[in-house]
Amino acid sequence: MWKRYAKFKRVYYTSVCSLFLGQQSEEQQKMGERVAYYNNAHEMLEQAIKIAKNFDKSEVRLPIHVEFAGFKARNGNGNFS
Repeated sequence: MWKRYAKFKRVYYTSVCSLFLGQQSEEQQKMGERVAYYNNAHEMLEQAIKIAKNFDKSEVRLPIHVEFAGFKARNGNGNFS
């Protein structure tokens, strides 16, 4: 169980890191980089959701849905291209 949780944390924090790198690229007007980071963040977040579905704890699922809602709000329907 702890190995799955560690993998979840790695994937989830990679997603969050890519989100912030995308925001930084947006501030620097590097739109190609921004799209690449946002796409990576979205892919990692979807992977984290798949991993978290195996957990019973609701506190693991909450942050994922909050971040995913933020992605959708920022980019329409979640399409970053």
